[in-house]
Amino acid sequence: MRRAARFLVLALLIGRPLAQTPQNAPADDSLLKSALAAWRDYDYPTAEKLYREALAQNAASAEAHAGLVSSLLEEKKLAESRLALQTALRTAPDAPPVLVAEGDVCLREGHLAEAEAAYQRALTLNQDQARGWFGLAKIAYMNSLHRTAKREVEKAHDLDPADPEIYDWWAVRQPRPERRRALESMVNHPGHLDPERLNNLQSRLAFLIVLGDKISWKLVSKADSAKLKLNRVLAPPRPDGFGPPALRPTAVALKI
Repeated sequence: MRRAARFLVLALLIGRPLAQTPQNAPADDSLLKSALAAWRDYDYPTAEKLYREALAQNAASAEAHAGLVSSLLEEKKLAESRLALQTALRTAPDAPPVLVAEGDVCLREGHLAEAEAAYQRALTLNQDQARGWFGLAKIAYMNSLHRTAKREVEKAHDLDPADPEIYDWWAVRQPRPERRRALESMVNHPGHLDPERLNNLQSRLAFLIVLGDKISWKLVSKADSAKLKLNRVLAPPRPDGFGPPALRPTAVALKI
């Protein structure tokens, strides 16, 4: 009788689900949503904090890993983002969001081939990765493949029109009225956008307002000859932090 009772207790224990520990518990969905909202409001320190909290709840969350890497990149913490990426790749090496994050880090480091491979692999696994298409668009643009870049930005925007960076890239490739509306929206709702980037948006908007419906460029008199001297210099990084320093032709003299 006692032996049968022991077997009954053992059977009940085996059939009972294991209690979830912080290591295997699912991350709080509201926490991930709050982190994404902070990221889209350009509040990257808060986004970093929330993604770290999500990882404390579930160290296997690919979305939290990718979000942390992206937040660190936007804070210009490149070394920390590389370390966070290494942890993410050990944890979820085949997760599309993590592969997109790998592409973002490689692109920021200037490794275009590695970045493109990571984006392509992410999109092979899941073609709905908006920032995977966006990453490919950046690479196409850097290679002067403007039609390809525009097409890939369109795909990214179709998948995630709420992403502010994707929206910015999409808007500037639209007809002038759409560009102006987009810039007005971003300038009027800057969130935690850093002053340098906000100033860049304001300058672009001011130019469009002054330009109005005029033709962008018009030759008012015939020039007999023109000479444009170009020097190759090490140009500084762009104000938005995209891309490493690179050799770019810079105009230093114009004689007509």
